[in-house]
Amino acid sequence: VAAVVQDCVRVVAERGAEVIAASPPAMKQSRALFGRLFDTDGGAWVRRILKKIGTEELYPFLRWTDKPDSAPDAPASAFTVLLEEYEQFRSAMLEFLQHYDAILAPVHAHSALPHGELTSSDRSPAFSYAQTYNLTGWPSVVVRAGASEHGLPIGIQVVAQPWQEEVALAVALCIEESLGGWQVPPDFPAQPNM
Repeated sequence: VAAVVQDCVRVVAERGAEVIAASPPAMKQSRALFGRLFDTDGGAWVRRILKKIGTEELYPFLRWTDKPDSAPDAPASAFTVLLEEYEQFRSAMLEFLQHYDAILAPVHAHSALPHGELTSSDRSPAFSYAQTYNLTGWPSVVVRAGASEHGLPIGIQVVAQPWQEEVALAVALCIEESLGGWQVPPDFPAQPNM
Protein backbone atom coordinates (compact mmCIF):
# COMPACT_ATOMS: atom_id res chain seq x y z
CA VAL A 1 0.00 0.00 0.00
CA ALA A 2 2.85 2.39 0.84
CA ALA A 3 4.44 1.69 -2.56
CA VAL A 4 1.15 2.49 -4.32
CA VAL A 5 0.90 5.79 -2.45
CA GLN A 6 4.45 6.59 -3.53
CA ASP A 7 3.54 5.78 -7.15
CA CYS A 8 0.67 8.26 -6.90
CA VAL A 9 2.97 10.89 -5.42
CA ARG A 10 5.39 10.33 -8.31
CA VAL A 11 2.60 10.66 -10.88
CA VAL A 12 1.27 13.98 -9.56
CA ALA A 13 4.81 15.33 -9.11
CA GLU A 14 5.62 14.45 -12.73
CA ARG A 15 2.53 16.44 -13.75
CA GLY A 16 3.90 19.50 -11.95
CA ALA A 17 2.42 19.31 -8.47
CA GLU A 18 4.56 20.27 -5.51
CA VAL A 19 4.38 17.30 -3.16
CA ILE A 20 4.95 17.63 0.58
CA ALA A 21 4.92 14.70 2.99
CA ALA A 22 2.70 15.67 5.90
CA SER A 23 -0.01 14.20 8.06
CA PRO A 24 -2.79 16.08 9.84
CA PRO A 25 -2.10 15.96 13.59
CA ALA A 26 -5.83 15.63 14.33
CA MET A 27 -5.90 12.39 12.34
CA LYS A 28 -4.79 10.58 15.51
CA GLN A 29 -8.24 11.27 17.01
CA SER A 30 -10.32 10.18 14.05
CA ARG A 31 -10.71 6.46 14.70
CA ALA A 32 -11.95 6.90 18.29
CA LEU A 33 -14.15 9.85 17.33
CA PHE A 34 -15.67 7.94 14.41
CA GLY A 35 -16.45 4.99 16.69
CA ARG A 36 -18.09 7.18 19.31
CA LEU A 37 -20.24 8.97 16.72
CA PHE A 38 -21.17 5.68 15.07
CA ASP A 39 -22.32 4.12 18.34
CA THR A 40 -23.63 7.11 20.27
CA ASP A 41 -27.22 5.85 20.26
CA GLY A 42 -26.35 2.19 20.80
CA GLY A 43 -27.19 1.31 17.21
CA ALA A 44 -30.77 2.58 17.31
CA TRP A 45 -30.22 4.38 13.99
CA VAL A 46 -29.29 1.08 12.31
CA ARG A 47 -32.33 -0.67 13.75
CA ARG A 48 -34.58 2.16 12.48
CA ILE A 49 -33.17 1.82 8.96
CA LEU A 50 -33.63 -1.96 9.00
CA LYS A 51 -37.22 -1.54 10.17
CA LYS A 52 -37.93 1.01 7.41
CA ILE A 53 -36.73 -1.39 4.73
CA GLY A 54 -38.65 -4.29 6.27
CA THR A 55 -35.92 -6.55 7.60
CA GLU A 56 -34.26 -7.48 10.85
CA GLU A 57 -31.42 -9.40 9.22
CA LEU A 58 -28.07 -7.99 10.29
CA TYR A 59 -24.85 -8.09 8.32
CA PRO A 60 -22.24 -9.60 10.71
CA PHE A 61 -20.40 -6.25 10.96
CA LEU A 62 -23.56 -4.68 12.42
CA ARG A 63 -24.13 -7.28 15.16
CA TRP A 64 -23.10 -4.65 17.73
CA THR A 65 -26.47 -2.99 17.10
CA ASP A 66 -28.42 -6.10 18.12
CA LYS A 67 -29.60 -4.62 21.41
CA PRO A 68 -33.08 -4.26 22.85
CA ASP A 69 -34.77 -0.97 22.05
CA SER A 70 -35.07 -0.43 25.79
CA ALA A 71 -31.25 -0.20 26.11
CA PRO A 72 -30.42 3.27 27.45
CA ASP A 73 -28.92 5.73 25.00
CA ALA A 74 -26.24 8.23 25.93
CA PRO A 75 -27.63 11.31 27.68
CA ALA A 76 -28.01 14.48 25.63
CA SER A 77 -25.19 16.13 27.59
CA ALA A 78 -22.74 13.41 26.48
CA PHE A 79 -23.90 13.83 22.90
CA THR A 80 -23.38 17.59 22.92
CA VAL A 81 -19.84 17.10 24.30
CA LEU A 82 -19.23 14.64 21.46
CA LEU A 83 -20.51 17.18 18.93
CA GLU A 84 -18.13 19.80 20.34
CA GLU A 85 -15.20 17.38 19.98
CA TYR A 86 -16.33 16.61 16.44
CA GLU A 87 -16.35 20.28 15.48
CA GLN A 88 -12.94 20.82 17.10
CA PHE A 89 -11.63 17.89 15.04
CA ARG A 90 -13.10 19.32 11.82
CA SER A 91 -11.64 22.76 12.58
CA ALA A 92 -8.18 21.32 13.24
CA MET A 93 -8.35 19.30 10.02
CA LEU A 94 -9.42 22.37 8.04
CA GLU A 95 -6.59 24.40 9.55
CA PHE A 96 -4.18 21.73 8.28
CA LEU A 97 -5.73 21.57 4.80
CA GLN A 98 -5.54 25.33 4.24
CA HIS A 99 -1.90 24.85 3.23
CA TYR A 100 -2.62 22.21 0.56
CA ASP A 101 -4.78 21.75 -2.53
CA ALA A 102 -5.26 18.02 -2.05
CA ILE A 103 -4.30 15.09 0.14
CA LEU A 104 -3.32 11.66 -1.16
CA ALA A 105 -3.96 8.85 1.31
CA PRO A 106 -4.65 5.14 1.21
CA VAL A 107 -8.29 4.13 1.41
CA HIS A 108 -7.42 1.19 3.64
CA ALA A 109 -4.20 -0.16 5.11
CA HIS A 110 -4.54 -3.36 3.05
CA SER A 111 -5.35 -4.30 -0.49
CA ALA A 112 -8.80 -5.72 -1.16
CA LEU A 113 -9.43 -8.75 1.04
CA PRO A 114 -11.46 -11.91 0.60
CA HIS A 115 -15.19 -11.58 1.29
CA GLY A 116 -15.94 -11.46 5.00
CA GLU A 117 -12.41 -10.60 6.13
CA LEU A 118 -12.64 -6.85 5.68
CA THR A 119 -15.03 -6.33 8.56
CA SER A 120 -13.36 -8.61 11.09
CA SER A 121 -12.58 -6.77 14.33
CA ASP A 122 -8.81 -7.10 13.91
CA ARG A 123 -9.11 -5.23 10.60
CA SER A 124 -11.01 -2.22 11.99
CA PRO A 125 -7.92 -0.03 12.62
CA ALA A 126 -7.15 -0.24 8.89
CA PHE A 127 -10.31 1.80 8.19
CA SER A 128 -8.85 4.88 9.89
CA TYR A 129 -7.73 6.44 6.60
CA ALA A 130 -11.26 6.49 5.19
CA GLN A 131 -12.85 7.33 8.56
CA THR A 132 -10.69 10.42 8.93
CA TYR A 133 -11.89 12.02 5.72
CA ASN A 134 -15.46 10.74 6.07
CA LEU A 135 -15.62 12.78 9.28
CA THR A 136 -14.51 15.95 7.53
CA GLY A 137 -17.17 15.83 4.85
CA TRP A 138 -14.65 17.09 2.29
CA PRO A 139 -14.82 16.03 -1.35
CA SER A 140 -12.99 12.77 -1.83
CA VAL A 141 -12.49 10.49 -4.81
CA VAL A 142 -11.26 6.91 -4.63
CA VAL A 143 -9.53 5.24 -7.57
CA ARG A 144 -7.64 2.02 -8.08
CA ALA A 145 -3.97 2.95 -8.13
CA GLY A 146 -2.24 -0.40 -7.97
CA ALA A 147 -2.49 -4.02 -6.92
CA SER A 148 -1.17 -6.36 -4.28
CA GLU A 149 1.23 -9.18 -5.08
CA HIS A 150 -1.90 -11.33 -5.59
CA GLY A 151 -3.38 -8.84 -8.06
CA LEU A 152 -6.02 -7.48 -5.66
CA PRO A 153 -6.78 -3.77 -6.03
CA ILE A 154 -5.30 -1.07 -3.83
CA GLY A 155 -7.14 2.24 -3.78
CA ILE A 156 -5.98 5.77 -3.22
CA GLN A 157 -8.22 8.54 -2.00
CA VAL A 158 -7.76 12.07 -3.20
CA VAL A 159 -9.21 14.58 -0.76
CA ALA A 160 -9.67 18.26 -1.57
CA GLN A 161 -10.73 21.38 0.27
CA PRO A 162 -14.46 22.00 0.82
CA TRP A 163 -16.28 22.91 -2.40
CA GLN A 164 -13.24 21.94 -4.50
CA GLU A 165 -14.56 18.74 -6.03
CA GLU A 166 -12.94 19.61 -9.36
CA VAL A 167 -9.49 19.45 -7.74
CA ALA A 168 -10.13 15.98 -6.29
CA LEU A 169 -11.54 14.77 -9.62
CA ALA A 170 -8.64 16.20 -11.67
CA VAL A 171 -5.98 14.60 -9.45
CA ALA A 172 -7.88 11.29 -9.42
CA LEU A 173 -8.13 11.33 -13.22
CA CYS A 174 -4.40 11.98 -13.49
CA ILE A 175 -3.68 8.97 -11.25
CA GLU A 176 -6.21 6.76 -12.98
CA GLU A 177 -4.86 7.55 -16.45
CA SER A 178 -1.26 7.02 -15.37
CA LEU A 179 -1.66 3.90 -13.24
CA GLY A 180 -4.21 1.89 -15.20
CA GLY A 181 -7.49 2.66 -13.43
CA TRP A 182 -10.05 -0.02 -12.68
CA GLN A 183 -9.23 -3.57 -13.72
CA VAL A 184 -10.97 -6.87 -13.19
CA PRO A 185 -9.36 -8.51 -10.13
CA PRO A 186 -8.00 -12.07 -10.55
CA ASP A 187 -10.47 -14.93 -10.12
CA PHE A 188 -13.44 -12.67 -10.89
CA PRO A 189 -15.36 -13.22 -14.11
CA ALA A 190 -15.45 -10.23 -16.41
CA GLN A 191 -18.89 -8.61 -16.52
CA PRO A 192 -20.59 -8.40 -19.89
CA ASN A 193 -21.09 -4.93 -21.35
CA MET A 194 -24.53 -3.63 -20.60
